[in-house]
Amino acid sequence: MSGGPDKTEDTGKNTGKVRGGRERDEARQREARATLARAERESETVLRTTFEGASRAGDAAGDDDPIERLGRRIGRSAGAVFALGLVVYLIWTYL
Repeated sequence: MSGGPDKTEDTGKNTGKVRGGRERDEARQREARATLARAERESETVLRTTFEGASRAGDAAGDDDPIERLGRRIGRSAGAVFALGLVVYLIWTYL
């Protein structure tokens, strides 16, 4: 027994490692929870502003301005033509 470590010292070292590891784990958990909470707040903000902007776009988009109405019509028509062309292309290519 003279060559091996003393059991009281070994137990003390293990307890210190466990306590230090537990404290590190708790600190990491607190940090992870804070990061998740921040990400949730930021995503809610981004989604809320996106949906609010989309809902307001039709209402206050300058319906009294004829150029904006014309631009909106052109954009919607171009989008419909593009979507129809994409469907035709995909059907022609893959069927």
